[in-house]
Amino acid sequence: MRLSIAYADSRLASGVKSGENRGIRLTHDHVVRAFESRPLKSTSATVDVRLRRPSEAGEHPAVVAFVQDVASGDVLQTVALPLNDCR
Repeated sequence: MRLSIAYADSRLASGVKSGENRGIRLTHDHVVRAFESRPLKSTSATVDVRLRRPSEAGEHPAVVAFVQDVASGDVLQTVALPLNDCR
């Protein structure tokens, strides 16, 4: 098993500099800004993970975690925790 944890933000913007969309400003949601993944040695394992909050903050930050069976690739459990009220 493997535990993966991501910090995600929404409403991040980027300006397109070339191509057919040049000059357009795009807005992105659910952008993973930090990611950590660790093996789980047992189903009751405790894991300490620290993710840095990006200096350029978006809106609606959240922590998303999932447990995956490495052998099959199946995702066994997911959870998302909004961080709007956290500092």
